[in-house]
Amino acid sequence: MTIPDERRWAVLALVFAARVVMAAQLQSVGALGAALLDDPALGLGYGTLGLLIGAYLLPGIFVALPAGQLALRLGERRMVLLGLGLVILGGLGLPLAPDIGMALAARTVSGAGGALLNVALSAMVMRRFQGASLAPAMGVFLAGYPLGLAGALVTLPLGAAAFSWRAALMVLMVPAGLTFGAAALLLDRRRSLASAGRQVAGSTAMLGLAAGEMAPVAAAGVAWGAHNAAFAILLGFAPALLVEQGASAGMAGAVASLVGWISIPLLPFGGAIMERTGHPQGASMACLFSAALVVVALMAGTLPPVAAMLAAGLLLTPPAAVLVSLPARVVPAERQPRAMGLFYTLFYACMAVLPPLAGLSRDASDFQAAPILVAAALLAAAGLALTAYGASAARLRPGPADPGPVIPRR
Repeated sequence: MTIPDERRWAVLALVFAARVVMAAQLQSVGALGAALLDDPALGLGYGTLGLLIGAYLLPGIFVALPAGQLALRLGERRMVLLGLGLVILGGLGLPLAPDIGMALAARTVSGAGGALLNVALSAMVMRRFQGASLAPAMGVFLAGYPLGLAGALVTLPLGAAAFSWRAALMVLMVPAGLTFGAAALLLDRRRSLASAGRQVAGSTAMLGLAAGEMAPVAAAGVAWGAHNAAFAILLGFAPALLVEQGASAGMAGAVASLVGWISIPLLPFGGAIMERTGHPQGASMACLFSAALVVVALMAGTLPPVAAMLAAGLLLTPPAAVLVSLPARVVPAERQPRAMGLFYTLFYACMAVLPPLAGLSRDASDFQAAPILVAAALLAAAGLALTAYGASAARLRPGPADPGPVIPRR
């Protein structure tokens, strides 16, 4: 169930701002890659630069699952402040790092904070929005991410050119600090992410989820992880494929970026579009399988690259809000933080493992389009995982609604 909150739209704006900050921090190393490589103090090569980029996501594999339980203990205000505090601590530590070891430690701290925030923020939105309003609200939650990524790519290199990469990263912590202050003022000290003392039938199952809930939540996490990994692979490897097909390097990068740019305005409305169909999961499944076919057409050269990338963005974006809201459709509010812990653990595992495997497929096969084929396969896998979610959710009894407290018989 939702919880009464007259400030839920203000909280949603806060969630959006926090996601922008997280995404900008994630992308900051990639955006400043050239400046970091030129800094003799760090002594980076391309391999260690990649390690520095990945260090932000790696903690999520280990942090997300216990974060669900931690959220229940701390409550949403302290959980959000802890996550933002770690984001700021690591964000200040990176520009102050004298060597690569300290830089990696700072990125790991920031990434741990980001993982805590993902679990807490998603559960906060789910607690305040329900039914047809949930997917659009999750669309706003998601929209902060591409905006933060794009903003970092545009602004941080300019700051590094005008001052230094260290100064640019320091300035990035200003909006992070403002978000921390807004969270401290806006969030209720007494509001919890759980309903204390609620006893729900079957709640002794693994990970604190009720009997039957773990399977659909796991399927949702796999679908979300495969979707995001496919998106990252497409952005990362499409430019090389387009160059092989005859495009210049600059044109290839611009065409590949169309997938990301089109998602920024579409994400806030994608969930509402899927809900308007009356069958959001079925519509999302159709989008995922269609996107897989479009990516195959791009690989085969049977669809013009601009049309293929625009179509891929249009098909990939609307299902995102539905996918990330799936746990709330089968798990009642008091267990949603635990559900999101499992959900994000699988997401982070997919993001850590699948893009490198796509790169290895290129090395092993010497086939330039192999990673793009992997992206298409992952989109199809996301559709199949969504099918598995629907089947396992349908077996839940008494169903996705909160069964309420168990009343003992006399």
